[in-house]
Amino acid sequence: RSEDASVFGDGLRDLSVMLAAGVLLGTAFAVSLRAAVPNLAVGAAAITAGTLTGWLVGQHGYELRTATLVTVGAAVALGLALAVVVVGLRAPAWAAGLAAALGLYAAVLSLGAGRTLSIPGAPDLRRWAWPLLAAAVVVSVGAGLLGMRREVRHAIGRYRPTGDPAVGRGGGAGLVATTALVASTVLAAGAGLVLAFRAGAAVPDDGLTLLAQAAGAALLGGTSVHGRRGGIFGTVLAAAFLHLAAVWLGLVEAEPWTRQALLGGAILVGLLVSRVVEAAGGPADDLPEPDEDREEHDPYATEAWSPYSTSTYSTAGYAPGAAPPGDHGTYRTDEPWWPGQAPPSSGPPFRS
Repeated sequence: RSEDASVFGDGLRDLSVMLAAGVLLGTAFAVSLRAAVPNLAVGAAAITAGTLTGWLVGQHGYELRTATLVTVGAAVALGLALAVVVVGLRAPAWAAGLAAALGLYAAVLSLGAGRTLSIPGAPDLRRWAWPLLAAAVVVSVGAGLLGMRREVRHAIGRYRPTGDPAVGRGGGAGLVATTALVASTVLAAGAGLVLAFRAGAAVPDDGLTLLAQAAGAALLGGTSVHGRRGGIFGTVLAAAFLHLAAVWLGLVEAEPWTRQALLGGAILVGLLVSRVVEAAGGPADDLPEPDEDREEHDPYATEAWSPYSTSTYSTAGYAPGAAPPGDHGTYRTDEPWWPGQAPPSSGPPFRS
């Protein structure tokens, strides 16, 4: 009867709560990936959100609502800090996210001293399982629908590199990237709070498995690894598939490594899906319009500096039999010379 308990009654509601967290996580990574600033800190941000809330409530006596607000504010601050590094310093988003993930894991170990932190008064989310799942689906589908609008697709595609990746993308692209990083981090923190409230405690972890789950759901759901392109329902369906597959592995008592293999395989298949999405992408006019302040300048362009004007010379002027430079013999004034071979300014007057 344990199988029945997993798919009916409280087991089904618990499954819905877990699925809501998975959808939020997948959406968090998909939002950043679609804006071409993949946030590798989403898994660690989810773990840290639960740990910080448990630390504030259990260690410092904060009310749960206040601690939750502080956690959300910290997620916003983290997203802005990532944007400063990625947009301000033009650093690769994956590198900034990796550094943030390691820093967050250090914070988790520091706050809880490596121990599980209980969250007193954590709500029983199974009572709101269906509204919670519906809200997560609405957020994911709404983000997908918004990304399908042409003007929005152009805006979020501005940070996708088209040349030198170290060149600035302009103020509009930077604003979109900043918004995506903040939204991604907040959604990840929301997923972490759902997981922590469900368990009534925050378990210290590096968040790598949650990151793999988020990346697998986003890529398998059709979000392009290169940014800008993505689907509508794909992230929700992929997150549901991964979660149900993990539940099935637990029911059949599969080896512990099988879940990691599942997530790794989902990411690899997602890369193939991404290739198909790029191949089926729109025409060239679907490319984003460049910002007016986009820093694209070729210092080696020929029009950057001209030592002399060539507009007064023609090849017809260098006719056979014409006097070479320095010979002030017979030549005509209507026969111009190549640049650098013009007659000297001094000497006898021209003779026709």
